[in-house]
Amino acid sequence: MKVKYRLTAFFLFMLCFCVILTACNQKNSKITVFESEFKDGNNDIFGGYGTVVSNDDFTISLIKSEKFLVGPLSYFGQNENKNSVWTNSGLEAEIELKINPEEFNVNDYFNISFYINNKQNEVLTSVRFCFRKFQNALRVGTSKKTGIENNLLATDFNNAEAKTLTENKAYKFICSFYSSVENKLLCTLKIEDSNKNEIFLSTPKYLLLDNNEEIDISSVGGFRCVWIDLMNTQFLVVDKIHLYEN
Repeated sequence: MKVKYRLTAFFLFMLCFCVILTACNQKNSKITVFESEFKDGNNDIFGGYGTVVSNDDFTISLIKSEKFLVGPLSYFGQNENKNSVWTNSGLEAEIELKINPEEFNVNDYFNISFYINNKQNEVLTSVRFCFRKFQNALRVGTSKKTGIENNLLATDFNNAEAKTLTENKAYKFICSFYSSVENKLLCTLKIEDSNKNEIFLSTPKYLLLDNNEEIDISSVGGFRCVWIDLMNTQFLVVDKIHLYEN
């Protein structure tokens, strides 16, 4: 009888352990809204400005516009209505680039910008990673506004939040939009390498309208696009993009 009770107790323990493990995995997993890894040469995911070239290693190169200081953009598969519908948990976009700091020229700069729509599928606001190559360093910071001047302020060595990228590797640039406890739109920006080592993490930012008012979640329609909305370097190599529910 003792053996029977022990086996039953062991079975119940393992059952509980499996339930807890499954729950933890579900909690940490993300629901994928959109993903593209360019293995089929599907470079039409990006467009709008500049040109896009498929590479032999299943990456794509985003080449800047000939007329403007911008590069291509992606609507995460929503090219018709330009809107990935908002969820209560928020949305998180991820774009992975292969970056070699040594290959940029001094004064090269570019932005990776993430745009949110209002309920009418029009641009509501945006936030961005800003990059600039100084004499001996490739710097990255964040800004709520685009433009050359804001890029310079975001990447300056006097900006305590900005970081220096030193290694030649693939980096994931992650933008997470979500609600504050006051139902205002918040954003966190993070950089990881391919081994999920954290390179950069911004403090949560309240995103603002043009009049500097905080944005109510009730006015958010969804995720619009990721756009290289400032670019004077000739090209950037993209490995993959994803959009998740938080």
